[in-house]
Amino acid sequence: MRLWTLHPQYLDAKGLVALWREGLLAKAVLEGNTRGYRNHPQLIRFREQADPHGFLCAYLREILAEARRRGYHFAADKLPAKKQAFAPAEESKGQLEYEWQHLKQKLARRDMARYREMSAVKDPDPHPLFRIVPGGVKSWEREMNRNLEPKTFGLPPGTVLEQAGSDTIAIVMRRKSRIIMADGRKIVEKAGKIRQVRPEVTVALKTSAPLCGKTRTFLEGEGIQILSHG
Repeated sequence: MRLWTLHPQYLDAKGLVALWREGLLAKAVLEGNTRGYRNHPQLIRFREQADPHGFLCAYLREILAEARRRGYHFAADKLPAKKQAFAPAEESKGQLEYEWQHLKQKLARRDMARYREMSAVKDPDPHPLFRIVPGGVKSWEREMNRNLEPKTFGLPPGTVLEQAGSDTIAIVMRRKSRIIMADGRKIVEKAGKIRQVRPEVTVALKTSAPLCGKTRTFLEGEGIQILSHG
């Protein structure tokens, strides 16, 4: 999932369609209609708004407007009938520049003509709901770069995986309740799928939740390291 700081005019067709779909997924998360992606770093700045759902819908209206300018037919009924106006939220110059380079790398791989066109742009515009201020790359972007895509390993989309070192992949569990044997068996099952794809890695459990002694012994016996999640 990536909800671009950049103005959608710069995206190629594939990127614009992906943004619309991922934006609708983010909308479903904020509505409580899906269990997956609830802790995705891309949602942090939307959750920080006074009205996260309304702000995201306003964000998506700009994507819809760009699609219409290109003659694409996106489903407008996916958004509320009533429009809301929001003041732009602050976003950092460093984040915008990081995304610009990231987008150009994508375009260079899949749309060379558009890549050449975009390379002439020296100062890209942000999405209208963002106002650019001085600052570096945001911490949630760095968190995204540590996270791994669960579908790569055949795992459910709600699974949080983190590259915890050059040779370690951590299954991250953010919860307060005690981790018991039923959880342990599910963790071992996920670890097995990770090892099928990456047999060379160590699999770890990263959590701040308490583990019952039996579960800890079981996981360690299955070769799963226990890491503290601060």
